[in-house]
Amino acid sequence: MDLRRALAPGWRAWRAYAASVAAFQSAILLSLSYLALVGPVWLLSRAVRRSFLPYRSASSTWVTRASRAIDPRRLY
Repeated sequence: MDLRRALAPGWRAWRAYAASVAAFQSAILLSLSYLALVGPVWLLSRAVRRSFLPYRSASSTWVTRASRAIDPRRLY
């Protein structure tokens, strides 16, 4: 039991170091995977001069509805 108590501060420091390394490593891996996916798609869209995202129509899709009177007693 005495050995466990002696090694506990070192183990806590190692876990903190490992967590910071893991956070950095995951950020790098996610960035690289994003670039590996988005980069070629962007280059392809620039090469064919076309956007792969659907265009929105010029007209609005907003639906106008008749206003209803609000009963304050039914709010709560």
